[in-house]
Amino acid sequence: MTESIRGQRPAAPDPLRLVQDFVNTTWLRTGEDVLTSPAALGEWLATRGLLPAPEEVSRADLALAIEVRTTLRELVAREPGRSPARPLAALSLRPEIDEHGRLGWMPSGEGVTAALTRILIAAWEGDRSGRWERLKLCAAPDCRWVFYDPSRNRSATWCNMAVCGARAKSRAYYHRRRAADHPAAG
Repeated sequence: MTESIRGQRPAAPDPLRLVQDFVNTTWLRTGEDVLTSPAALGEWLATRGLLPAPEEVSRADLALAIEVRTTLRELVAREPGRSPARPLAALSLRPEIDEHGRLGWMPSGEGVTAALTRILIAAWEGDRSGRWERLKLCAAPDCRWVFYDPSRNRSATWCNMAVCGARAKSRAYYHRRRAADHPAAG
């Protein structure tokens, strides 16, 4: 499938764009996954400036990245009852005061762990700025693409109105028509 049928909404502003891009390295509809190997993870992180170069990435690093991605997806979905913190415990932060005297966070590890920690910090900054709640999962059960809802009332439901929204509306129409044509025996 081409990129054009995925979310048509504007990308999230920085730093949330990094979180959005990371979570969207997998797509439910097609089963595509960018993070198919340690080398692919290294390339993805290096391309975004999170690693100085595509360095040696282990299978354990890849497994951690996939767990962090899953955890972030659960947080975006706001799925109650989940305890998503388990892989985040492997990431370590240290406080830092920037040149403007504001408290922030920096990774205390290095390599892939530090890169994943930077993604977590981006999520924290998005939450702190009040923009995190604008990251949403497409309501289409076969899509679940993470999109940014820029609408004033934060009511967007689908990543792409022309595809996911149209399918949902067609399905609802079909069910209404079917129910009207075949009323239940009472």
